[in-house]
Amino acid sequence: MLNKYYPYILIMLFFCAEASAQNNLGTNKWSDFVISGVDIKASFEVLDTSLYYLAKSEDESSQKLTRAANIQVVRKLDAYTNIIKFKSFSPAMVESIKLYKTNDQWKVSPNIQGSTLDQGFISYFIKTSTQDELINLINTQGYSFNAISKNLIQLFCPAEFITKIIALPSVSYVGKESVLNKIESTVLDLNLVPNGVTKVHHEYPNLTGEGLTLSIKEGLYNLSDIDLRGRHIPSKLQAEVTNNHSTDMATIAAGAGNSSPNGKGVATGANITSSDFSNIFPDRSENFEMLNAWVQNHSYGTEIENFYGILAQAYDQSTNSNPKLLHLFSVGNQGEQTNTSGKYQALKGFATLTGNYKMSKNTLSIGSVDTVGRPINFVSRGPAYDGRIKPELVSYSVNGSSNSTALVSGMALLLQQQYQNQFQQLPPSALIKALLINSAEDVAAVGIDYTTGFGNLNAFRTLENMKANQFFSGEVSEGDMKEFDVDIPVGVSNIKVTLVWNDPAAEVNANIALVNDLDLSIASIDGKITLPWTLDENPNELLKPAVRKKDHLNNVEQVSIPYSTSEKLTVRINGFSLQKGPQKFHVAYQWDDPDSFTWNFPTGSDNMPYNGETVGYFRWKSTLDQQVGKLFYSTDDGITWNLIEDQIDLTKGYYRWEAPKVNATAKAKISIDGQEFITDKFTISLPHPISVGFICGDSIRLQWGANKSAVSYELMTFGKTALQTQKSTTDSSITFFRSDFETPYFSIQPVLKDGARLMRSITTNLDFQGIGCYLTSLSPENAPEEGVYLNINLGTTVGIEEIDIERKNNLQRFEKIDNIPKVKLRNGFRFLDSSPLQGLNQYRLKLKFQNGEEYLSAIAETYFLTTRPFLVFPNPVSNNEPINIFSKVFEQNQVINFLLFDITGTKVFQETLYSDSNSVQLGPLKNGVYIYHLSLLNYIMKGKIIIE
Repeated sequence: MLNKYYPYILIMLFFCAEASAQNNLGTNKWSDFVISGVDIKASFEVLDTSLYYLAKSEDESSQKLTRAANIQVVRKLDAYTNIIKFKSFSPAMVESIKLYKTNDQWKVSPNIQGSTLDQGFISYFIKTSTQDELINLINTQGYSFNAISKNLIQLFCPAEFITKIIALPSVSYVGKESVLNKIESTVLDLNLVPNGVTKVHHEYPNLTGEGLTLSIKEGLYNLSDIDLRGRHIPSKLQAEVTNNHSTDMATIAAGAGNSSPNGKGVATGANITSSDFSNIFPDRSENFEMLNAWVQNHSYGTEIENFYGILAQAYDQSTNSNPKLLHLFSVGNQGEQTNTSGKYQALKGFATLTGNYKMSKNTLSIGSVDTVGRPINFVSRGPAYDGRIKPELVSYSVNGSSNSTALVSGMALLLQQQYQNQFQQLPPSALIKALLINSAEDVAAVGIDYTTGFGNLNAFRTLENMKANQFFSGEVSEGDMKEFDVDIPVGVSNIKVTLVWNDPAAEVNANIALVNDLDLSIASIDGKITLPWTLDENPNELLKPAVRKKDHLNNVEQVSIPYSTSEKLTVRINGFSLQKGPQKFHVAYQWDDPDSFTWNFPTGSDNMPYNGETVGYFRWKSTLDQQVGKLFYSTDDGITWNLIEDQIDLTKGYYRWEAPKVNATAKAKISIDGQEFITDKFTISLPHPISVGFICGDSIRLQWGANKSAVSYELMTFGKTALQTQKSTTDSSITFFRSDFETPYFSIQPVLKDGARLMRSITTNLDFQGIGCYLTSLSPENAPEEGVYLNINLGTTVGIEEIDIERKNNLQRFEKIDNIPKVKLRNGFRFLDSSPLQGLNQYRLKLKFQNGEEYLSAIAETYFLTTRPFLVFPNPVSNNEPINIFSKVFEQNQVINFLLFDITGTKVFQETLYSDSNSVQLGPLKNGVYIYHLSLLNYIMKGKIIIE
């Protein structure tokens, strides 16, 4: 168990200085770990089973010897080189391999610096075969540590002490892994159109994630947010402090859209639970089971760390222990930084994933692209430390990878629900990965790359592939090959097959993370073999396009074929090298039908633009031979068509359109050589603004501008989890009793003659509206040369006969200073008090109604200086309260000098003031009379003040 003060200790340690590296102990070259180049078997000595050795195999067959039951591999250096430890020994065991004595450098992570360079206390993770030796050494110095498990300790100590730890025979790993989490996007950025989620919502309205739970590992989201309310699952894991960022993540993944279109996420009916990310390690397996939460969103990062550490291993183990569980990580927002350790150090803009846990294999890392698939420069990119493809997927967000990850998390929930509908059980997470990756659209550079991975999420295509059962699963042993025949329609193009498996966790600090190596290939009837796309992981070749060859790095492999005349393809899965026994795997496949055209946006459920505010895009998928068409729209059900563009590039798949400012139903069509492809009927509208006319006692009036296209308006209120229609009216206002509804949330939706509904208003919370009956705001504004302006905003003028403007006089009584008759009343106006009082001015409004009733507003206050350059108050002032100093003559970049003297002329206080309004704490002074002195350029003012 972690100490309860663990997160706070980590925060303090984070600020310890770390000098720049000169002697990096972490290295990836096996020869650097060897004490001498002599094969120690030559002497046939009895090897010490308490020590570690470097074993160098000559080929695959001799490498298999290191998998013997009495040999433990503690670090993989390359395909044929390992650090090993003997459980027992005889010379015959190692006849075909070379053995070398090692130094201790192989034990440390690449980011650990020389002992003379790191200053202060550092947090280290230490893996040991037995705790006793390690803890005894730590206790001699009294350093703090946490025993995370029987073989893992987190130690807080100076760098010079860690060299003693490294030398212990029982220690096999010392890693400096950051555990101080930071959120990675700070602005809610929600657009479900580019990734096809809106089409999913239209075609599959019952697919909402209902009955499933999303875990947000971060701070606690806002439990009162009406886009999330009613779906929170309490947990002992949940964070204590509410975090706006986690609220945004929950909204993108699972928001119900009650507040506005920008509050509607992907899985609108899913439950949500919180897991505090102050503990960066994976949650326990029983917690996922108990909460029924098999998708966990991680939209945060630590530091750029390029090695396979304790955290990466822990998350791979978490997935293997829970095959249904999918962890999704944001890649980070450090894309323009330079990595400082490992294989890719000093390469600006590459290998910039933020967090050791993002080096894991069985999780899913998400990057970002804009609405048309262009990468976001500041978002982190791969490769992983050993050359694996990262990110695996990208999705929309121009504000960072946090938002993109939440979007994919929501989609993973919908895929779980669809699979459950089809097979009455939850799917393996590796199958979800395979479907998401295989269905992705290629963006940016052609083919797979280290910026966009396998492509941009296509939510609808993924769901369609699952529904069509275009996947299969199996298990393979080492040296075996499994074959699966896939029937392919004649003439199809862009055939794509993706293999995914949850690989056993690697040993900590392994140079290559892959443990069980499978090989994917496709054989056609004519005997042609097609291999997967692979990238060159050489640091100088990361921008080279992918080539077809066997992949011995990734546990995701993909084969694509542009065109095939074969009616059947055979997918082959070969168990090339399985260090941990038989391996389960999952394969997804798809192809594009020829001569087809499909609209993706808008659907019959959509509005243009999608949120009524920004410019929108038409989107389609075309495999037609023609590459140019004409785009039209109609607002009279196709009777007349208005030309938008006569040279549409069909290969792009999108067209940016600034819709006309109308409120109507519409259709669009693309005409291609006499063929017409027409959208469903959609709406063109802006959000309909709503305002509060008055809140008087129990009476409430809501009002909105009349919409010429609407025949009626629906009043909607928030229920348990969603908005519900309560009343309908043909008027542009509605008055009701507050007691009629239990909720303060209201929205108005215009309805057209044909029953179509335009965009509704942003939901209004009546608890946050106005300062009183009929009055929305009353705010004074000082104009030094004119007086005091009162800015008055009324919710409505309906029923008001006149308004008296009142100011409190020197006798502390309110008196009328002006009257606004009915004919001059407006919802918003300004009144000038040209003769305000010197000092404090207090105003209020008296509203007089046609039925004889009156209403007094709340009081609004301001301080005004008429002739004196300064105002000092209160006077007398008590010893424990501040004195206020206002200036009429202050201007920017000036200062006010404030001095205070006692009655003997001794200066007892002095302060320089930098604004026209200041609150000054005088400190402990004796009671009595004092003289103050204020000066600003040529303005000087003196006076007495009493402290009591």
